[in-house]
Amino acid sequence: MIAVVLPEVEILDLAGPLQAFHEAGRCGAESRVMVCGIVPRVRSDQGVWLSDLEPLPEPEAGDLVLVPGLRLASMGMEAARAAGWIRRAHDAGAQVASVCTGAFVLADAGLLAGRQCTTHWSRVDDLARRAPAAQVLRNRLFVQDGRITTSAGIASGIDMALWLVEEAWGPLVAAATAREMVVYLRRDSAHGQRSVYLEYRTHL
Repeated sequence: MIAVVLPEVEILDLAGPLQAFHEAGRCGAESRVMVCGIVPRVRSDQGVWLSDLEPLPEPEAGDLVLVPGLRLASMGMEAARAAGWIRRAHDAGAQVASVCTGAFVLADAGLLAGRQCTTHWSRVDDLARRAPAAQVLRNRLFVQDGRITTSAGIASGIDMALWLVEEAWGPLVAAATAREMVVYLRRDSAHGQRSVYLEYRTHL
């Protein structure tokens, strides 16, 4: 798995899937994890600095590229350069996945045109404007269309990562990975963007 980390990355959008693939490697998956960037050091949106990022490798068929969410206002030259590399990776045969606003980088790469996709519930209208040729689905945890998978954000990035682990290495590895992560129930892509623990609660 190649994680493409951009400035103002949402740290849990990166850390959740990263942990899932790391644990999958301990549970029998032949998984190598690379954390890469256009520049070697970036600041997350939460203020944590991430250093010694690897340069983006030459993409190959069979790669899985993950684009975590980032603060949209920070999308600049690094995001544009990443979009070009991600497009090249997809053309080479790689799978591409995004968490939350990472879908906007995929949109800029031209990968969402004619595809079903999703993003965080608060950004679906923005994504529809950014990628008018895409079919942006509301209230979905994650959506796969061909070799493109997009997810709603934060916790749904873990759901998507576990599903990708299952697709690659089977349900036993995915179940063992979820157990290591103490994930009680792995939701699938048909679930809406809400927590069952918050239904009927007043938050008072």
